[in-house]
Parts: sequence; C-alpha cells; structure tokens
Amino acid sequence: MLEGVRGAHGVFLLPPPPQEIWIGDIISSVEEVVDITRCQTSDGCLKGHARCLTHDLWADLTSQIDGFLNSVSLNDVISGNTGKPSNGSSQVSAHLS
Repeated sequence: MLEGVRGAHGVFLLPPPPQEIWIGDIISSVEEVVDITRCQTSDGCLKGHARCLTHDLWADLTSQIDGFLNSVSLNDVISGNTGKPSNGSSQVSAHLS
C-alpha cells in the first residue's frame, strides 16, 4: 500500500490512515472478485437462454457483500468494530442484528 514515484524527484507516498482504507479496496487491489454467482464462466447460470431462477437473489447478495466490504475500514478491523461500519449503517448490518 506504499506507492513510489520513480525519477530524479521520486518519492515514496505514505498510505492513507487506516480509517481511510476500505476492505473492499484492499480486496480489489489484489484483483480478487467477490461474486457468488456462476455467471463468470462461459456458460454462466444460463439454461437455454434464460437465467437460473435464483440469479437475481445471488446477484443482489453479491451487491450487499460489496457494499458491506466498502463500508468497513482497516481501522474497523484492527479495533474489532466490523459490525459497525465507519461510513454509516448498512443494510447488511441491519439484517444481521
């Protein structure tokens, strides 16, 4: 998470503080994808030419997971407050309580 700028005037840029680093950004920075559907394969979840019956359910859940991960900061994880995201309440935490 340390960024370097090369050249005669190169510098190392310090990362933002932990409360400004979102877990969703960490996951995407290592090119991980949170997707619980099978749509990323060539056949995906298609049977014939129609999506599977539960496709929208799983796609919506993937969206909720993404939203949750993008609302939890590294500081939340360090301090053990992952149930109370930094940037406001989320629908996921509302459903879990």
